[in-house]
Order: sequence, then C-alpha cells, then structure tokens
Amino acid sequence: MLVGLALGLVGVLILVRSLDRSAPSPMPSALPPGGLPTFSLRHQGGVFGNGELQGHWTLMTFGYTQCPDICPTTLSLLKSLREQWERDGIEFPQVVLVSVDPGRDPPSMLARYVAAFDPAFLGITGDEAQLQQLARGLGAAYRRYDGQDPRHYSVDHSTDLYLIDPAGRLRSRFPQPLAPEALAREIRSLIGASAVPRTAVSAM
Repeated sequence: MLVGLALGLVGVLILVRSLDRSAPSPMPSALPPGGLPTFSLRHQGGVFGNGELQGHWTLMTFGYTQCPDICPTTLSLLKSLREQWERDGIEFPQVVLVSVDPGRDPPSMLARYVAAFDPAFLGITGDEAQLQQLARGLGAAYRRYDGQDPRHYSVDHSTDLYLIDPAGRLRSRFPQPLAPEALAREIRSLIGASAVPRTAVSAM
C-alpha cells in the first residue's frame, strides 16, 4: 500500500512539472516595486517607450491580433468604458495593446486591428528583448508555440489589465474576468482628481 502511494505521488509530481513546462510563468502575487524598466517598442507612428507613459494615465494589456477571445473581449470592454467616460466629460486613460507576436503583427497591422475597436487605441510591438523587458517590469508572461508552423500557432499570454500612472509607474492590475462597473469604479478611485468631469474642474 505504501509503495502504491509513493508511486502515485511520483506520478503527480511528474504531471505538475510537465504542466509547468507548457504554461506561462505564473504572475507574482505583488506588484513589481518602483518604476518600469527602460523599454523601446514601435507603433505605426514611431517609437513608444517610457516617455510615452509620462503625463497621463495608461491602461496596458498584452495580446496579439489573432487572439481568439480574451483580447477582442478586453478591447471591446475598454471601448465601451471610454465612450461612457467621454459622455461624462472625463478623459479616459490611454489604451495600449502590446502584441507579443511581432512576427505576425507588424505595426501597420496592429494599427488597423486596434482602430477597429477604437481609433484612440494604440498597438505596439518590438523585438523579443524589448518585449521581455516590458513584460518582466509589469510581472507579465507569455509564450509562443511557433516552433513547427511559422504561420498558424497560438500564444499564451497574461490577460491582466495594467494601470500605469502619469509618472510611468505601475499602480494596479486587474485580473480577468473584468466586470465593467467594478473596473470603472476602481480606475476612477485610483485616478482620483484627474477623473473629475471637465465641467466640474472648470467651475472650481
């Protein structure tokens, strides 16, 4: 009986290790300390780096244009929230999709993809070293399964939404599934004074 139990435990350990090799690295339980590392990625209009995070709030998410579900769902939700904030006279954070599939997502394609959801959204990508730099700075992870077929493959990626403050520091992250009302409420509470309607600000 003891031998059978031991063999069973060994089998479980082997299974866990095999799953670990096939899945992205787990997200850390706490936010990374300090500001983001220096990074430089590209969009259709030029370079996107730390400087493009300065002076305004940013909502950033990782994905790719051929993502079958979570990416279009997230971008559709953010489009809806931005439209609501605009109706209320509140400036919505900059929305940035970071493509972790640069081989199939050149900046021109990314621009068309995000514009299909909202022309105000921005799509960025770059070489592997720069993508890894940004991902590690946010505590994100991804893995492409492109070893056998260079055209048809899937990408596992962190699905959290990251809120970056006007100083370029990670302030919060929101895991899936994203509940629209709760998400909007939490973002407003973190943004604080900058989420006051413009009419109210001008009347002060």
